[in-house]
Amino acid sequence: MKNRFFILGLTVAAIVFTVSGNAQTKLTLKQCIDTGLSNNLDVLQSELTMQSTKIDMNQAKLNLLPDLNGQAGQNFAQGRSIDPYSNSPVTQNYNTSQFGLNSGIVLFSGLSYQNRIKQTVLAFQAAKMDWQQVKDNLTINIILAYLQVLNSNDQLVQAKNQADLSGKQVERLQIMDKEGAVKPSDLATLKGQYAGDRLAIVNTENNVETSKLSLCPVKLWP
Repeated sequence: MKNRFFILGLTVAAIVFTVSGNAQTKLTLKQCIDTGLSNNLDVLQSELTMQSTKIDMNQAKLNLLPDLNGQAGQNFAQGRSIDPYSNSPVTQNYNTSQFGLNSGIVLFSGLSYQNRIKQTVLAFQAAKMDWQQVKDNLTINIILAYLQVLNSNDQLVQAKNQADLSGKQVERLQIMDKEGAVKPSDLATLKGQYAGDRLAIVNTENNVETSKLSLCPVKLWP
């Protein structure tokens, strides 16, 4: 199933993510959704399909109306020529004009025109619902990606807080170790935990950047 999108009325704080290079832009959830709906190829293609079926529907309705055709012509003759009315040679200048108008209407066609209208109306309604479903699914995917960015940022804050706490505990045990008030193994264990917490910060920062990338290009183009 191709990406489709449903616009939800959610208000979330703006987030910062990399657009290109070092340039950064703050986008709200609504701006992310609007950007996706304006640039996603599936949405644009589905909209074109809907517009095409709408044209077919209108044309099917117009086929019930009578047609009207007209034509006009003008001829100029100079010197010796044949008079088109008397079929005799003449040596003077003359001009002729022709005008025509005709109209026609289908009185009965076995209800084919009416059935064609019903067919095109249903096709237009189906295409319109398909277009809405594409937008609905796309909107949901953007919301999920947006929330993932917010969640990754929260995890990064927690990882930094945990690392700060571990760092302070290491400093405290180092002071106590100098006084011989703590076992060296306890200090070594805590240092290992502190190193793990710092590694968690790096991993979480990578997750933040990955979630930003998934929000930026992947959801705009299939």
